[in-house]
Amino acid sequence: MTDYPFDMQLVVDAVSLSVVANGQVYIYDTADTSSVSPLTLTDPNGLPISQPLMSSNNGFIPAFITTSPQVKWAGAGFSGFFDSYKGLRDEAIAAVTAAEAAIGPAQAAQVASSDSANSAAESAAAAIAAATAAGGSNIALDTDGVPYFLA
Repeated sequence: MTDYPFDMQLVVDAVSLSVVANGQVYIYDTADTSSVSPLTLTDPNGLPISQPLMSSNNGFIPAFITTSPQVKWAGAGFSGFFDSYKGLRDEAIAAVTAAEAAIGPAQAAQVASSDSANSAAESAAAAIAAATAAGGSNIALDTDGVPYFLA
């Protein structure tokens, strides 16, 4: 499971511009619309952090890591959202790296497929030439002994 780091955050209501200073702040997944299951959090060193988080007298909560790229905070009657830009950036870089790593095998498969098609065409041409040279006609037999005309 991917970890998403969040820097120290200012807990401020976007509508009223009220800062949650020295208050309890819970962190939830955005899918938790009822705000009933706080997320499991760790600090940047991987140590567990218990909820609620306490905001400073200036309204900041400490940095944390969780498993959601976007979280909802709630405290003192206010709520808002935080995004893990570093976590999303790391995911994008990993996706680019995986895509670039897949290019080589995909190109090799394309070349092998092309080589197989060319080999089959060459074999068919050789069979037609051999059949024509052997019988002087453009009629050959398939595997069931049924005659067919060669081009």
